[in-house]
Amino acid sequence: MKFLKPKYLALFVAAAASPVFAAVPGKATIASGNDKFAIVEVDQSASAYNSLVKVHDGADVKVQWDVWNGAAPTSAKVLLDGKTVWTGAGSMSGTATFKVTKGGRYQETVELCNASGCSTSASKLIIVADTDGSHLLPLNTTMQENNKTLSKHTDKVVGAYFPEWGVYDRNFPVDKIPAANLNHIL
Repeated sequence: MKFLKPKYLALFVAAAASPVFAAVPGKATIASGNDKFAIVEVDQSASAYNSLVKVHDGADVKVQWDVWNGAAPTSAKVLLDGKTVWTGAGSMSGTATFKVTKGGRYQETVELCNASGCSTSASKLIIVADTDGSHLLPLNTTMQENNKTLSKHTDKVVGAYFPEWGVYDRNFPVDKIPAANLNHIL
């Protein structure tokens, strides 16, 4: 029986054992839970308008994750739309709290790293409400049978007059206006 030469045997053992020692962390699973936050707070019991809405400097967002397999991470990052918003020590189960100061719809991911590399979780949509409506989906208007899409002119005023009484006997609610063609409604 022929044996491997010692140098080839050492290479074989190193190649077989290297995946055990050089494993990236497993992908984090973001816990289900609260995914809607608000920068503003509405006091339903307030009678005066100036005390009805309280604006905060940001929304405190909390994310929890678990890693079910793979190597242990040494560092962790939370990213919103690919931008780092929190960094800290990595663990197989973790929690991060950070402040979001602008409303919107964000894709949240958790990136876990160790000496061998990094893994990124699947993204989760979080919504941060603000008074500017940035957290809302865009409204898509459909053209009615007598309207067609016009090209945009930034140097011209394209307007329409909509009287309130047009809703009643004429059966023409405001959502029938071809708003995509307008930049002013009077």
